[in-house]
Amino acid sequence: MTASRFARIKAITAVIVLILLAPSWALSKPKKEKTYPEQGKVLKMRMPGPDDASGADVTTQRNGRRAQVSPAGGPIYQISTETKIYEFQSRSSKDRLEIGAQVQFRIDGDFACIEVGDKEAKYRIVGIELKPAK
Repeated sequence: MTASRFARIKAITAVIVLILLAPSWALSKPKKEKTYPEQGKVLKMRMPGPDDASGADVTTQRNGRRAQVSPAGGPIYQISTETKIYEFQSRSSKDRLEIGAQVQFRIDGDFACIEVGDKEAKYRIVGIELKPAK
């Protein structure tokens, strides 16, 4: 008799959980398709140097001596749009952009999300410059 009682309690608990979760399933919105409204051309690529503010401390103090540390991250790409010139730094050396390629991207805070095939690559924005008026 105790086994059937536990089975009944499990069934009642499952029904209550379904009743409580049903409204959230019904009200949940489908995920929005990610859009990439910005378009630009990759002008050039350079490796980060000690003068770049790429989020890494480029000098350290150790035992009274200063030591040079290479900045974190991968190459920095210059992307030109109609009104601005951006500098994007890849977060790893695996993410590569071809010079002269057209890229679709969106700005998400301090990062640019670039559409790469059916995936998305995130790059840190390290510089923005307005193009001069024509």
